[in-house]
Amino acid sequence: MTCDGEGYWYLSVKYTREASGAVSASQELSTLTRFQRRGMESCKPLSTPLPSKSDVVLNELLKPNANPDPVLNKQFQEIISQLLYCQQQTVPEISWSVSILARFTTKAGAPHMALAKKVLRYLQCRKRIPLRWCARSCQQPHLPSSIYGCADASFADIKP
Repeated sequence: MTCDGEGYWYLSVKYTREASGAVSASQELSTLTRFQRRGMESCKPLSTPLPSKSDVVLNELLKPNANPDPVLNKQFQEIISQLLYCQQQTVPEISWSVSILARFTTKAGAPHMALAKKVLRYLQCRKRIPLRWCARSCQQPHLPSSIYGCADASFADIKP
């Protein structure tokens, strides 16, 4: 993928390149659409994705939900899928919160939905802050204005 212009969109993420060579990724427009879909455009933003007393919240989430509501479950799964996408693309700091919530996608209850909405409210605070890669400290063999991704596909070096 190359970018020769001012900015471009790819999978609902807007990428822009600055004169210094820095590249930023923003999901402000798609985040706004998520809020409109849920009727949360004017919700009060939160400064953290989870409350400060995480232990109390986790204990509440771990309580068994004997009769999960299928409609609530479907809504919860939609929110989690949107949060996972945000986490992977532009908001990595919600990774822990989303991984905790994703454990309950089949038996979600009211506390799970409330916490998922709190993470959405955090995105309301965070939506105008892009993820930025700076190119000033770029050294060979890497090139300025290029994004490199790496993955460990060695399966923990298992050898026969």
